[in-house]
Parts: sequence; C-alpha cells; structure tokens
Amino acid sequence: MSRFTIVRMICAGILLSICFVLSGCATSLPRQSYNREANAAVKRIRVLPMQGSQMRTFVMNNPGYSFGLVGILIAEANQAPKTDWLRAQVRSEGFDYAAVFR
Repeated sequence: MSRFTIVRMICAGILLSICFVLSGCATSLPRQSYNREANAAVKRIRVLPMQGSQMRTFVMNNPGYSFGLVGILIAEANQAPKTDWLRAQVRSEGFDYAAVFR
C-alpha cells in the first residue's frame, strides 16, 4: 500500500466516524403527555398566546461579510433599509406571516 492510500483510508475513517457521531443528534425528544395524577393540585391550565416575531431579512452570501468588521458594519447598514421596507410592506398589506406559515 502506498502512503497516499493509507492517508486516504484514515481520512475516510475519520469522516465516517464523524457522520456516526452527528447522526446520533438527529433524534428529537419524545412528546410528554399531561399526567393528571401527578398534577392533582392543578385546577386551571392557561395557554399563553404566541409572541409576535420580528420579520428580518438576511442575505446569506453577502460579500461584505468577507471583509472583517468594517465589511460586516457596511453589510448590516445596507440591510437595515431593506428590512424596514419589508416590514412596511407587510404592515400595509395586513399580512400575518406567523399565522400563514404556522
């Protein structure tokens, strides 16, 4: 076996072990139902209303993020008017995005 083949097999083994480790995190917690016997003293249950979320725009591949702190500041300053415009459009149309995308 050549040295290149051995290094390649080690890299493949490391990558495979990383995939196994990360795949263990993909399960969600089981749903827990209400236990009436354990909570016999509870007389009322109140469902809290959903909080309104703030709509915000975000450009994933903004080139300003590649130029350090100054680039980030410029990118965020450029993005603020776009977010304000989007919020104004949503308010003027009366669009309830939280209810639609629920």
